[in-house]
Amino acid sequence: MKTVKAGKVLLILLILIALNGCAGKDKTKEIVWYIEQGSESWIDSEETYKAISNERIDAVNERLKEMKTGLKLVIKQYPRPESLEGFSLNNQKKLVSNIISKDENVDIVPFNQTYISALEPLDTLFDTKEGKDLSQYYSQNQLDTEKLNNQIYLVPKIVYPLETFYLFINKDYYQAHKEAIDHVIHQPLEVLKYFNENYQNKKDWILSQRFNLETYIADKYQNINNTGLFIRKKDHKVVNPYEEPYILDTIKLISDMRWKGFTGADLRQEDLNDIISKDQVVMDGSRGFTQRLKQKEKDVRLDMTKEYYAYVSGFSILKDSKQKEDAFRLMAILNTDKECSTILQFGTKPERNASGKIIDHAHYTNISWNNFGNNMIIESSENEVDNKLEYFKKLEEEANITKEELLPSFFDLSNVSDKLDQFDNIRMATADGDADVIGCIACNKGDTVKDTDTLMKDVEEVNQKLKNAGIDQVIQELQKQLDEWLQNETGN
Repeated sequence: MKTVKAGKVLLILLILIALNGCAGKDKTKEIVWYIEQGSESWIDSEETYKAISNERIDAVNERLKEMKTGLKLVIKQYPRPESLEGFSLNNQKKLVSNIISKDENVDIVPFNQTYISALEPLDTLFDTKEGKDLSQYYSQNQLDTEKLNNQIYLVPKIVYPLETFYLFINKDYYQAHKEAIDHVIHQPLEVLKYFNENYQNKKDWILSQRFNLETYIADKYQNINNTGLFIRKKDHKVVNPYEEPYILDTIKLISDMRWKGFTGADLRQEDLNDIISKDQVVMDGSRGFTQRLKQKEKDVRLDMTKEYYAYVSGFSILKDSKQKEDAFRLMAILNTDKECSTILQFGTKPERNASGKIIDHAHYTNISWNNFGNNMIIESSENEVDNKLEYFKKLEEEANITKEELLPSFFDLSNVSDKLDQFDNIRMATADGDADVIGCIACNKGDTVKDTDTLMKDVEEVNQKLKNAGIDQVIQELQKQLDEWLQNETGN
């Protein structure tokens, strides 16, 4: 009898051990991934700090289960910036602490230069098998430009990483001035000078809707995002545009051209809107993908500068995450598994046109507006080229950008965000709250339209206030970071 009882006990113990083992094997790790409310085109939920229920998320998790990853994607949203006291850098800096105060299980957040100290460096994770699989979709040049403090803190969105500054110009006007324009097209300021000297106002037409300062100095300066400062390319110096002679001369020229009526600053707003709606605009300078595939038939596109590595953001892992390796593994899987990427980019049952091509308005030539998935490894939609990955890799190789030409895409702004907000307030105050005073040369809005002499007096006034507020000290800090980056990444 005792033997039978002992046998039953042993059997029960074995069953419990087996069940416990199975439970252990089935245990799935939830990776909590935060995005900004409303930032993902296929998520229509307005809920914040709660797991989103969505067909695509469910389908991805089924795929992760099928792959036996032991991972589950949990997407949550944090409130839009306007509900977190505005867009200032200091408010961006609070994002991580705001999320953690609501959800201590957060693993992944959007990358931001203002909270670098809260992010986990990913260099060692990029050295893992999953990291190496992921790395094949980035050139070494791109990864180098995205380093901070000699480390990489984000998984960049996988897109064609190069942009150029270009000019759209009316085809008829271009043909009439082709030789002269072609002669100066790679010197953006000379392009402006040519139009200033040769363009004649035509009834119901304007030369340009706006003159963006950054476009016309792009051959000599690179903007430092979110700072109002620039890198002077010839000697790699961080400069204040309010006291840089070449930039000041460009500002004067743009202001003079606007006051000649070239942007319609002298027109009633309804008349200007009518001209713009009829596309009776001779030219427009901007920046973007160098091989943009769609343009208006009446326009010619001319690239004004050599390509450069653009600001490509992405997602980061928090230092406080308790599952950093698994979070990175999930990021890698979503960007290397074709089925996961297809679901995230196009959904489970994408609509198709008569030719069988996917219809999807979230994709355009070299980019996808969606945050999740690798658009380069999946089927092309009707707006995209075939063989995307090979096509764009070849374009990047043909750009032939040397190490010596590289500049960093990011700076660590965590220790200067309060100062940068202060500088921004100074610029805005002098511009009557509509745009920073330099930005006013590109707009046609009410009281901000100023003659050149008044504008330049404002620039001088703003510059003195910026210096009093400590802009030179911030420049020194960013210069130190730039020098260290150049030494680490290019040897200069």
